[in-house]
Parts: sequence; structure tokens; C-alpha cells
Amino acid sequence: MRTVLLLASSLIVAGCSGDFDRADAAGDFEALLLGFSPNQISACAGAPRATRALGADEIWVYEYRAFERGYYDKDYIGVTELVFTDGEVSAVVYGSNHTTDGIGLPLAESALRNFNAPIFARC
Repeated sequence: MRTVLLLASSLIVAGCSGDFDRADAAGDFEALLLGFSPNQISACAGAPRATRALGADEIWVYEYRAFERGYYDKDYIGVTELVFTDGEVSAVVYGSNHTTDGIGLPLAESALRNFNAPIFARC
């Protein structure tokens, strides 16, 4: 009976796994966003704050103004750049208007990913 319950639990958990779960397990949205077209990104994240060309690539810039939502420092802005190569996301670059956290330690890339995650919550 115990084996049957474990097997059933495993099947239920496996059936509930989606793209977001795989991206979350990878530690960032990169696993989810790579390969998305500009139309797919626009549909889930809205219009970018800015765009620019870099050779044959196109860069879309998104900002998350956490201070407008009452999160983090009052002037914190998360910045995510999506690099499109041949019409699909080929790289995701995270940043912010701060290089250190509230106690002066450098912001780790994992923190930057977490700060910028709300931009792509609907993807």
C-alpha cells in the first residue's frame, strides 16, 4: 500500500509540473524565456521600456520599479535586458540601479534575478 501511495504521489507531482516549475528549478527565468519570440514576450511582459540594436541583435529593456510598489529601497529599479537573435530570446541580462544591498554587500546575480522576477511573472 505504501508503494502505491508513493507512486501515485509521484505521478501527481509530475503532472503538475509546468514550464514555470522548470525555470524555477533552474534558478531564474532564463530557462523559461530563452526561445521566446518578440510577440510572446510582448504578450506576457508588455512593451519594453526601451529597445536598441546591437549588430544584428535587438535588445529589449524592461524595468521593475520596486519602490513604486512599496518593495525594497525607495529608489530601487530592477533592469532586465532581453537579447533577441534571429527573432528569439537568446540571452537574459539582469541588473539594477544599485550595485550593493542595504548593508553594502555586492548584489549577487541571484538577487538581481529575484528582484527582476515580477517583470516576467505572467510569462
